[in-house]
Amino acid sequence: MKDEDHVAAMMEHSMMIAHVQEMVKRGVLPETLLDMPNYEIPGIHRNNNEPYEV
Repeated sequence: MKDEDHVAAMMEHSMMIAHVQEMVKRGVLPETLLDMPNYEIPGIHRNNNEPYEV
């Protein structure tokens, strides 16, 4: 097989991230696994479902 199903890989990785986050929240896994980078932009805040404010 020369092609990869990129959409399936993206879905699997997203589900794995959600699973790890939930297991950390429940105390099953250590918080040290939550090492994802923070891409928030300083000075821009998000209020519920409203668009970004500058």
